[in-house]
Amino acid sequence: ARKGLAAARRREGAAYAYGGDLRLRGWLERVRPVTLALLAARRHFRTVGRERVLASAVRVDERHLPAVARAMDDAAALLAMPAPATYVVPDPGAVEIGVLGSEDEPLVLVPARLVDGLADAELRAALGGALGAVQNGHVEYLTALWALSTADDLVARWAGAPARAALERWALRAAVTTDRASLIVTRDRAVAVASLVRRTLGRKRLLTEVDVAGFLGSLDERGRSSSGDPEAQAARLGARIVALSSIGHARSDV
Repeated sequence: ARKGLAAARRREGAAYAYGGDLRLRGWLERVRPVTLALLAARRHFRTVGRERVLASAVRVDERHLPAVARAMDDAAALLAMPAPATYVVPDPGAVEIGVLGSEDEPLVLVPARLVDGLADAELRAALGGALGAVQNGHVEYLTALWALSTADDLVARWAGAPARAALERWALRAAVTTDRASLIVTRDRAVAVASLVRRTLGRKRLLTEVDVAGFLGSLDERGRSSSGDPEAQAARLGARIVALSSIGHARSDV
């Protein structure tokens, strides 16, 4: 029954999913290093990873962080899907909402700094993006990428390098799909872009003090490499904003 619900979610998500995400995910399903990484990540998360990520987490519900719970419920209703289990995690290094677990039991992990640093509408946009990942079947791929990126065993990291490279390439395209889900939830392109900029910049002070309009005006579109330097980060952010803006306002019939 859970697998049937997951398949129904994917059909709903396909209405707005980015074509590059769908095509590359279809290719990943046939790549042996990636399929092995998915199996290993599923086993690792079930036995070790889940306990690790939830060790200091707070479950979001009507008693704990009710405003976040209501925002999640509202966003899930707009995407015509049930709200997954949601936790706030005190990870000081996290600047994006994490989506981990399995397709039938996804977990949404919200960094505490986002709850404190984003306006209500911007947090709702971020939650919409996380729900888009769940709806479009990204969960197990993101879990595999997380497992490969955080593995303590250097041998495992080396052996998983081809799968990690392929998943990172896919993740850039998957982000366009989740940005579209964010836009559907907010129905406001300016809010969706502002949320994306603040989450990408990351530092707590910038979450509340950054001039989004000024930052957008200063984006340099040069150097679209996949490296982690600031220029490449700005280029990737610029590409996501262009993709988000090019589809206009979200259609109410999606």
